[in-house]
Amino acid sequence: LISHPKLTEDHTINNGNKLLIFILLQQLLTEKIFLTNILNYEHDFKQQLPMCLIIVDHEDQELILYNRLFLFIYYNILKQFCQYSWSYCKELALHKNMSWALKNVLPYVQLYPDACEQLSSICKIISHTNRDNLSNEDQQIIQEFKKDLYILIYRFNDIRSSWTIILDLTRDMCDLQASHDERLQILNRRGLPVLTTIFFTIFSLYHDQTQTQILTIQNDLIYLLCLIANLLDTADINIKKPQTNSTINMRNIVGTQWKEKMELVGKLLLLLNSYNSSEIRQRAVELLKKIIVQLTIQDLTHVALHVKTTHEQAAAQSHPQ
Repeated sequence: LISHPKLTEDHTINNGNKLLIFILLQQLLTEKIFLTNILNYEHDFKQQLPMCLIIVDHEDQELILYNRLFLFIYYNILKQFCQYSWSYCKELALHKNMSWALKNVLPYVQLYPDACEQLSSICKIISHTNRDNLSNEDQQIIQEFKKDLYILIYRFNDIRSSWTIILDLTRDMCDLQASHDERLQILNRRGLPVLTTIFFTIFSLYHDQTQTQILTIQNDLIYLLCLIANLLDTADINIKKPQTNSTINMRNIVGTQWKEKMELVGKLLLLLNSYNSSEIRQRAVELLKKIIVQLTIQDLTHVALHVKTTHEQAAAQSHPQ
């Protein structure tokens, strides 16, 4: 089956044979012995699989429907190999077709949700491989893969449609205990504007969700509040270093390049109302403090006017004429 010539045939919606073979492979891989036998003995197949021809056209509805199923199965198979073999992870991390998939499939989560989930899982497996047992060379491969992944996801064109993938991978690679070096990976790749845009999306969802959906949105909101605050801490440390090009660049990153921060301040102020949980209010206050100390007098004046207007509107609603 795995040496069947249909495996490498052209990727078209009429190629039912290729799709059928991959469906059979996926079913067979549920048996661990079959999976380990391929990894241990079918070396040609292992090398051939990542080279499988994939064609995507995000406007061809028939091809989209075909790829929704095929790509999910295909990347699921690759994921299973990665779960059992670091050497396979390493090959995939360096493979040009993996890079192609991350650029041409992963940003289109609305078209290929299941396939993107599998791709995201592969990225997490590679990023979280236990490094204690790895050589320096292998650890460097992981670092380079993560670096390239940061570059890629923070360049997605349509943040509002791909924010779930960006947030999921960011949370996985940069948890709230991450090092300053890890945070710099985000800061240096337009992280603040991208994450703030995602915050705006989640902020809107937060006010539209039902009680059963609110917990997940709250967790995303709290994570973003904490992450942006952490990024500002890292930026502050770098800004306070002796004057260099990197310190000037960091000032620009948190200054002129972060055009969304005043809108963010307005939304953070709205989170301070008593309808929100104490944790959300606390995180919002902490982030506000970190932003406000970086604002100009003119910006601070705008904030004060915003607070005054909001207070007057709230008072008017509480005491109608």
